[in-house]
Amino acid sequence: MQEANNLFSNYQKQTKMISLSDEEKERIKKQIEEEDRQIAKRAVEGHERNRMRKVFSDSLINPLLEKATFDTYIPKNEGAERAKQLCQRYAQNFDINNPVNLILVGNYGTGKSHLAVSAMKRLSIKNVTMPNGEIRNMSMLFIFIPKLMTIIKDTYNSTSDNTEARILNEIAKVDLLVMDDLGAEIKANNNDFAISKISEVVDSRQGKHTIYTTNYSENDLLNMYGERVFSRIMQDTHKISFEWENYRLRNMRGAN
Repeated sequence: MQEANNLFSNYQKQTKMISLSDEEKERIKKQIEEEDRQIAKRAVEGHERNRMRKVFSDSLINPLLEKATFDTYIPKNEGAERAKQLCQRYAQNFDINNPVNLILVGNYGTGKSHLAVSAMKRLSIKNVTMPNGEIRNMSMLFIFIPKLMTIIKDTYNSTSDNTEARILNEIAKVDLLVMDDLGAEIKANNNDFAISKISEVVDSRQGKHTIYTTNYSENDLLNMYGERVFSRIMQDTHKISFEWENYRLRNMRGAN
């Protein structure tokens, strides 16, 4: 027993009681509070992303594109091979801090949406390093523009769980946005709503990566949206032309 007391006495002599000043205690308290805020913020953001993905997932991507990858894109001509290589290069050289856009322009059924989805899937496994050194997964959305217009209008229903502001905010925040079928939302009449929403989305994407697909020429888009919106779409944007025959129509003719 005496030996145990001696050991404890020696231990007390060899150790020093740590005493923190009030300033140090306050600093540690603030640090813990900030860490708690960051954890809570990430949890809320994660919940919001998951909730919005649920809104978009069932309605804004064509089910036929869910299996689209670079491996399943089989080029039928030199132009298609070049388009594939350019989209692969875009994914390979993607830099979160150096925003670059693509616009895939050409006929129906030439593989524009397929390659846009393929680039998105390739990037989905990529981590990004933020300017503050934070490393995180990429956030991205694929939206079929005509369906987006419908979803936004649905938020005006009093029974809707979503708001227009919430949807547009999520679109604005993602690291990569694919806007599929630009121009298809423009109808013969009453284009003001669609044009105003596209304008909001395009403005919100300045300084972010965006891939557009469209069946319309640059002149068509200029006439549809006006110079201001069109110039924003084309800012820091590389064009890839899909100037060949519609594969789907050719396959239908071949079956006859």
